[in-house]
Amino acid sequence: MAVTTKPGSMLLLEELFAQEDPRFLAEIVAFRQPAETTKQGQGKHTWELPKRRGPFAATRLGALGEKWARDTRPWARHMLLRWIDETAGGAPGQRPLVKHVFKSAEAAGDAEVIAAFLVAFDRLFRYSLKRARRWDWQTSTTREVAILTRTKTPGADPVRAPIFSSHTRAHLRRRALRFFRVMGRRDPAAFRRWVFDALARYDDAHVGKPEDLVASWSLMQLLHHGSDAIALSPRRTTIVHGRSLKDLRPSPLHPEAWRDLDALLSLLVRARSLYVRRQVAAFLEQEMKSELESLSITTLRPLLACPHADVIELASRLFANARGIESLSMSEWDALLAIDHPALTATLATSMRAHVSPSRVDLATCARWACASAAPIAELGLAWAKDKGVKDAAALETALPIVQAPVGTVRGEALEWLMPLVIGIGETRHLRDLLDSRFDDVRARALDVLAGTVRFRDEPELWAALAETPHPDARERLITHLEARSSALAPQSLRHVWATTLLAVHRGSRAKRAALRQIAARIAQGEHEADALLPLLAITLRSVRETERRGAIVALVRSAIASPTVRDAVRVHVPSLVIE
Repeated sequence: MAVTTKPGSMLLLEELFAQEDPRFLAEIVAFRQPAETTKQGQGKHTWELPKRRGPFAATRLGALGEKWARDTRPWARHMLLRWIDETAGGAPGQRPLVKHVFKSAEAAGDAEVIAAFLVAFDRLFRYSLKRARRWDWQTSTTREVAILTRTKTPGADPVRAPIFSSHTRAHLRRRALRFFRVMGRRDPAAFRRWVFDALARYDDAHVGKPEDLVASWSLMQLLHHGSDAIALSPRRTTIVHGRSLKDLRPSPLHPEAWRDLDALLSLLVRARSLYVRRQVAAFLEQEMKSELESLSITTLRPLLACPHADVIELASRLFANARGIESLSMSEWDALLAIDHPALTATLATSMRAHVSPSRVDLATCARWACASAAPIAELGLAWAKDKGVKDAAALETALPIVQAPVGTVRGEALEWLMPLVIGIGETRHLRDLLDSRFDDVRARALDVLAGTVRFRDEPELWAALAETPHPDARERLITHLEARSSALAPQSLRHVWATTLLAVHRGSRAKRAALRQIAARIAQGEHEADALLPLLAITLRSVRETERRGAIVALVRSAIASPTVRDAVRVHVPSLVIE
């Protein structure tokens, strides 16, 4: 969001606020109060200094902030929370607005706004990690140490766009935390609700590095108030000598208020910070282990559907012992299988073997599972598909996609199982699909079947599929096969036309024009061959130049005008050629 240093218009802000205009947020972030200055000195030797005002003097911007904090409109509340999350206290010129909104929310007991401020105030302190060398007088050696240095808050001219001093920033976050500390003593349920809401607002972009964690004083207070690895003074977080951040374990503020399993699981799903999620999971396993291990499948389902991989991993460990797993429907199992996580897929495969009868699953579902990218699920689908067996061409078509499975071991086993069935009861289109496979091993096996099976070897439909394949190995096998077969076929046969034409296309010789004329003439002489020859003509037309293409198209159009049968075949096989 762009920030300008030019003064804004309070009249415009108030008008946008009243009309719920979406431009209000950008305008209030860019707003700057005109500087109030006083002159000092006499004559030529004069200078301007900022006019001193009381720290809580009412201003028009502050008055708007108080009005904003009290406004009950959903739009106003949404804009207020967005402004706090994005800029509160960290943008120049926002000081009056932050103070008046915060004090108004504090006076009204508005825990939602105070929770948002608590997270925002933690971002006002940033540290950078630097390396330095220090002399150790005891060992007379130099050692390298890491030093945390505070990063200055970026801002503009302190007269025209003042920001909070470090003392004020520390005071603000202490004051926000004090609100919840008092709430925890008076109303643990409300404390749990709003503190968990604050924890869910922390983001990896703000607490993703160790130095950011140390700077987040409120977060450390909430999660590690009783920890012996850190010392929490009123202004900063200090690592105890000889300890590190790896020693931190969950020891939260008001721990008795945290013991609510549903609220903790909800926080796991909502939290945007990996550090927060890990500390919540550690608290669950540390303090509520028995409740955690006896969860129902209904309670686990939101965790399994969570976008965070660490939460799915935790739920995967609990899934096998979850109550109600045996009553899951096949649609629910399907929804779980759609979650792509390594830890979960292995658990799901084991649980399905234990709780699902193969009779509940049809062959099509088994084939779909066998084509999954997760090996445990793919192996389960293949095993159950083989148990069901393939007895006819319809069942073969249902099971054949398994040979295109992304898991190599499953694909290899499926080839050994299904390719003999393709030779025995399969149709031409089944082998054609395999010849176009993106996997080298499937294409190689299909090419071997094409060359070694009599009923497939001279099938023009398969030659056409190979003629347009993008795979070099398939094209090479096509040319070799055609060269061997074209001399053995009768010149007047339809297969001979196919073979010679496709050889001309792939060799790039001048025979292309002759092949085009030959195909067009045969279509004109016998309309019963149109369906067989038009796919070949479409292939050849795409491989010749415009001048070579015209003669064949003219002959084809004449045949289509003369014969309705040819016209219908053209619409099917050459849809790009429109004949009115």
